[in-house]
Amino acid sequence: RRVHGDDCTGTLIMFDEQDHEFELKSENDVSDVIDLSEIGADLKRFQENQLVKSALSQGMDLRQYAREIEVSLRDVEQESIQDYVREADNLAKLHHQIKTCDDILQRMEGMLGSFQTDLGSISSEIKNLQSESLSMNVKLRNRRMVEEQLSDFIEHIQVSEPLVVAITNDEVNSAYLECVVTLNARIQYAESDTAMSARAKADIDPVLENLKARAIARIRDYFLAKIALLRKPKTNIEVMHQTVFVKHKYLFTFLRDHAKLVATEVQNNYVDTVSKVYFALFRSYFASLLKLVEDIATKDDLVGASEDSSKSLFTTKHVTRARNHSAFLLGERAHILENITAPFIVPHVAVQAKQKFPLEVIIRSVIHLLMDTTASEYRFLVEFFGDRDIYSAVFYRTISHFVESMSACISTSFDCIGMMLIAEVTRRQQVIMSERRISCLDPFFDKLSASVWNRFRKVLDLNLNSVRSFAEGSSIPKLRDSNPHYITRRFADFSSSLLLLCQGETRSQNGESSLEADSVATAMVALRSEVENLLGQLSHRTWPSDKRMVTIFMINNIDLVQSVYAEQGVKNDEFTAPLDSAKTSHVAAFVEDQLHSGFAALISFVKNIEPLVTGSTYEENRQNVKEGFSRTIFFILTE
Repeated sequence: RRVHGDDCTGTLIMFDEQDHEFELKSENDVSDVIDLSEIGADLKRFQENQLVKSALSQGMDLRQYAREIEVSLRDVEQESIQDYVREADNLAKLHHQIKTCDDILQRMEGMLGSFQTDLGSISSEIKNLQSESLSMNVKLRNRRMVEEQLSDFIEHIQVSEPLVVAITNDEVNSAYLECVVTLNARIQYAESDTAMSARAKADIDPVLENLKARAIARIRDYFLAKIALLRKPKTNIEVMHQTVFVKHKYLFTFLRDHAKLVATEVQNNYVDTVSKVYFALFRSYFASLLKLVEDIATKDDLVGASEDSSKSLFTTKHVTRARNHSAFLLGERAHILENITAPFIVPHVAVQAKQKFPLEVIIRSVIHLLMDTTASEYRFLVEFFGDRDIYSAVFYRTISHFVESMSACISTSFDCIGMMLIAEVTRRQQVIMSERRISCLDPFFDKLSASVWNRFRKVLDLNLNSVRSFAEGSSIPKLRDSNPHYITRRFADFSSSLLLLCQGETRSQNGESSLEADSVATAMVALRSEVENLLGQLSHRTWPSDKRMVTIFMINNIDLVQSVYAEQGVKNDEFTAPLDSAKTSHVAAFVEDQLHSGFAALISFVKNIEPLVTGSTYEENRQNVKEGFSRTIFFILTE
């Protein structure tokens, strides 16, 4: 608040800058507070005040304006006082209510204070309860751990009465197996470190030993009885494997873990029994099939064997075939290579149907049955006994018998085609066993294959020697015509059959020709050479002075061989190329002979002129041709 004086009237104006109010006082009232040092600044501020500016701009007297303001304020003050007076009762009530609220709030404050105190005591109680709860949880957990360990110990160490009765008296079956599993668990627990320090172990050990001995004895008797059943006729061994032995495999595992000598006894008894059973079955089966063998070739069915004297050697169109020409034909016998895994032959069904089979079909059937049996038995031995080495003991007699019997059959065979088929069939069957990852029959396949190839080479030599002997014989009949010889037909069929079997069939694993295929091709080259030599001797003995007939005869024979090769689909350029060359040579000789009979002078002229046309200039060639022509004319005149 500032105090300003008015020099004209002597009146002081009190101005409140915040409330923009003016108060007029006399000089006597403010004599103690008058300060004129800042009056200039105050006047300046008054002039800048909006109310003052507004009043001055309207030409109003400030003193009058101040009095009006004061009157207005007094009126407002009187009205306010009247309002307070009129609202006095309400204010009193409000005061009373406020005081009542104060009392209520004070009481609530007291209640909240006591509640806070109670909460504090409850919190301490909760903390105490929490502490006690943690302590009780630890005790409970410890007791539960002790209870679990004690329960586990009691469960594994105690031998119940039902278990004792079952192990001692019950029948050996799936339920008995479960009891043996339980007994084994008790024995293993009794031998563990946990039970070693327990006093109860001394009490339970004799009981467990007695039960173990009883279980071993009963399991031994059970397996020996089941093995004895395998000796009965018409027993399906594979079904017994799955329904009896594999199903109760754990019983043998129990024997092996607790009584190795007894387990070995059971194993040896099984090996001895099934070895005899398989030997008897396969020997009977093979003997039954040997009665169904069809003899394709005999010792007389050789390429160079003579025809029967009762039959003519030639016909006008075709060669007369030998009495058993099928010995040289592959034909439908090759279908066996497409049915390697066909079902094996059932002897009594084949007998009823009056069927006969070549030797290779018989051997395929026997080996196929042997493969299936050995594969099944091998898997069983590994799964049940866990020992793959005992396989050889099971099938030693059977395989030895097969090797001996098959080698005996093969050693008397003169069927080269059949032996090559047997060799190829056994090779493919060995591949099948290799794909099954069973190599136990590899020694058998190797021995059989070696026996087959040895006999094959001997019979091939017999065929080669038969042609050589025919050519060297002193009583060779002369040819009646120029038709192909029956030996040529045999050679064509025989060589095409063997070459077809070598062609893409007998191959090594890297795709190259095997040693056997190469040896067969070499033998066929030698046989072809002997046949060519024989045909040459026959033709020259029949037509010693007629080269034309010799040439025709050789062309007919070579053409027959080529026709058979084309018909059979032989694709061996190394073998057929010499035939093509020989035929081309004979055809050229025949053409030249035919031309010479009608065009001898012309041929002589060409032969004489052709070497003369070698000069370097036209005049030189002209002179040479003239001289050659003169010699040709002289030759014609002298002829």
